[in-house]
Formats: sequence, structure tokens, C-alpha cells
Amino acid sequence: EELDEGILERRMILEEARNLRMIAEFYHCPEKPVAVDGTACARCFFSRYSAPEQVSSEEEEERNRALADAANLKKLAVDYLQPERPVVCDGFATGRNFFTRPSAPQYEDEEELIEHERIMEDIQQLKTTAEWFLHPEKPVSVDATACGRNYFTR
Repeated sequence: EELDEGILERRMILEEARNLRMIAEFYHCPEKPVAVDGTACARCFFSRYSAPEQVSSEEEEERNRALADAANLKKLAVDYLQPERPVVCDGFATGRNFFTRPSAPQYEDEEELIEHERIMEDIQQLKTTAEWFLHPEKPVSVDATACGRNYFTR
């Protein structure tokens, strides 16, 4: 009985080795014709339940529009992240000045002009400060005539 078990195990090992050799041959010699059983049945690869969904043309168009929107948002994000990059404009683009159109209201109030100048100065200072934070590697410029007192040794 022990001898029968050994023979049976040996046959199983040899059968498995033959199968592995056949599979290795499939990969090693792909030019060999494939042997097919004429009675074998198959099902459609594309209409099976586990097949990936087929996309309609409308869905494809919507996907393309979404990808175009994402590309535009990426470009806009890069523009905000790197404000020092040059602005690229289309040479054929046209526009109308909002402030000089005939229907634009006239702003000639002196108080508003003074306020506008003050705001523009604040904006310029904020821009300078933002550049300091955005580019800390730039050298610091110091006025040679500036002087100060040491707070700790006064």
C-alpha cells in the first residue's frame, strides 16, 4: 500500500511537470499554431457581465470637455503659483476698455482719486512683501543711510 501511494504521487508529479513544460513551450514558441478543440464553445468577450462598460459618444464628448476644463484649471493654477512668468496673449484677441466707453460713469471726485492713490500705494507695498515671501533667496537691499539702535543695549 505504501508503494502504491509512492507510485501515485510520482505519477501526479510527472503529470504536473508535463503541464508546466507545455505552458513554458507556449511562452517560448509563440509562433506555433494554437491547437483548438472543434467542439469547444465560447462567449463574447465584450458583452459579458464582467466586461468594461462601453462608452457612448455623448459620454466621450463630456469626458473630453471635463479633461479640457481640468487642463485650463491647471494652467490657471500655474499662473497663480508663478506670477513672475510672462503673460501669453493671442495677437488676434480684441477687447474694449471698460472705463472709456461712452456709457461709463465719470469719476472725477477728488476724494476718490486720493483714496485710489492710497490704495495703489498699499497694493505696491503688498506686492513687494509678497515677492519677499515668494522668493526668499533674493538678496535683501538695505539703505546705507538707515541707522538704528540696539534694543538690548540701550
